Amino acid sequence: MFKIFDYRFVYIFRDSNGVEKIGISKDSRKRLKQVDRSMKNLSVKMLFEMKLFFAEKHEKKLHHQYEKKWKPKRVGSGRLEFFDLSFFDVVAVKFYLIRVYLFQRLFIILMFSILLFFLKP
Repeated sequence: MFKIFDYRFVYIFRDSNGVEKIGISKDSRKRLKQVDRSMKNLSVKMLFEMKLFFAEKHEKKLHHQYEKKWKPKRVGSGRLEFFDLSFFDVVAVKFYLIRVYLFQRLFIILMFSILLFFLKP
């Protein structure tokens, strides 16, 4: 069911050089370990994650928005999804993800409310 709606985590990781990775995963903690193990001489930590419907759409939107700050790595898992973001860029990504999350939850509540309204005897 959730596969239809692409319900996954959209996350931001940061490596020890201060470069961020924007990606999607069903299990962001497991993905963090994969990326961390694949990066030579760099550690990676999670900055933020949010589980969203249509995750790939939102990931692509963020990649497109920050394409001028794209900074691919030579090695590592997901090496093409790294960006040199400023503090304000990271805050903007977090706010975007939070806003989408809240909108999606509000939409679900609204749809259930409408459904319950019409199912009342």
